[in-house]
Amino acid sequence: MTALPALATLFWGSSIVWLYSAGRMGEFLVPKFHKFALLGGLGMLVLGAFVLLTLRQKSDCGHDHCEHGHDHHDQHPLVVLLLMVLPLSAALATDTSAGYSVDVLERKGLYNTQVDNAAYALPPFTREMLEESTPQNAEGRYQLPASQIFFSAGDESMMEVFSEIEVETEGQVVIERNGNEDGRRLRLYRTLMTCCAADALVLAFPIEFEGAAPVFEERSWVRVGGTLRYEIIEDGKNPVLFVKKIEAISPPSQGGFSDW
Repeated sequence: MTALPALATLFWGSSIVWLYSAGRMGEFLVPKFHKFALLGGLGMLVLGAFVLLTLRQKSDCGHDHCEHGHDHHDQHPLVVLLLMVLPLSAALATDTSAGYSVDVLERKGLYNTQVDNAAYALPPFTREMLEESTPQNAEGRYQLPASQIFFSAGDESMMEVFSEIEVETEGQVVIERNGNEDGRRLRLYRTLMTCCAADALVLAFPIEFEGAAPVFEERSWVRVGGTLRYEIIEDGKNPVLFVKKIEAISPPSQGGFSDW
């Protein structure tokens, strides 16, 4: 029996433990599943070590007549390598600091501005609720997550409260492709994860400048402050943040994903 399956199991287990200890587990799973993944990685280490240590030990085949050989059709070692080691190696070697590529972001809704009101119905929102639940920065701007700004376009009471208030939020930016003929807009987005990276959603809306939009590297992280307004589009209404201040920031931990 080849030792490669045991070595591959050890590689997988050590990779999971390393992702957890390095704080990169959030690139693939929401926090509530991190410890379960860690336990699974530790279990793989134990299993791989056990198989490797007992590799040369003889054991009964479990039959009453073991005077004959058995063809167990073991997988070819190269197949094990391709299926178990190379994909994980490629994932670990990939720079994920900026999150998904733009192509993947588009497939996950980067330029889709429609909000399903029925799916995200919220209780009536008031100015008092805003004051009680939302911190303000030193300049008096309400610190709202980009996801809350995005979903506010599906709730009339929230739009009424949020219209014309000064807000600050964080996210990543790309070029705005919708209604940006004068080049004054970028598109701010956040990637939200409900379970794992495969089911992540991209929530995005435009940010507008008085003049030409500044140049940022694609998918850069920024902190932006300004006046929040809403515009009527073909699919309904869309939040637009009119920028008064913007600065580049370092990517947050866990790959920049947020859970609900």
